[in-house]
Amino acid sequence: MSQLDFEETNLKSLDLSIAPPLHAQEKAHDIPLFYPPTMLSGPQSLENLKTLVEQRIPIHSRGIYLWIFFGVLSPPLKLIPIIPNFPFYFCAWRTWSHVKARRAARYIKSLIDSKRVVPEALHDLTAVYVGAATEAITERETLQRAVRSLGMSADEEKALFQAQEQVVKRRANAKKTKIM
Repeated sequence: MSQLDFEETNLKSLDLSIAPPLHAQEKAHDIPLFYPPTMLSGPQSLENLKTLVEQRIPIHSRGIYLWIFFGVLSPPLKLIPIIPNFPFYFCAWRTWSHVKARRAARYIKSLIDSKRVVPEALHDLTAVYVGAATEAITERETLQRAVRSLGMSADEEKALFQAQEQVVKRRANAKKTKIM
């Protein structure tokens, strides 16, 4: 599970059963999008979120069909009595994971399209980025400052550090690719 993209993990963790309904027009149901004002502007942060969800929707759609395909191929393994049908359960779990992530991405996209996501500067985030270079978000001490500053729970802290590890690996792989 730790190998899942942190974007997928975060999307599927959204509990849409308690999320504001899409049809509500009340101002109380606007969703703030916090951003560090020294690094981004409000429209930039909103555009970044929109780009992210637009990229993730097709990824999760493909994932759904891919894991359904593998799930259909896995029942013959049940004929081997020694091996439980773990591949089928794994395929079902991955399909469910992609369905939840795609549903959340579509929900966020609908909120953005209906102008219900409102960018809001959060100066505590600015404090996290003080003196930060573009690579600083991957430094553990910067993230620990963010955890303290924003009062994150233990689960949120764990997810943040897991995302940090994936970003470090992605950057290392990108550097290797550039060298070759």
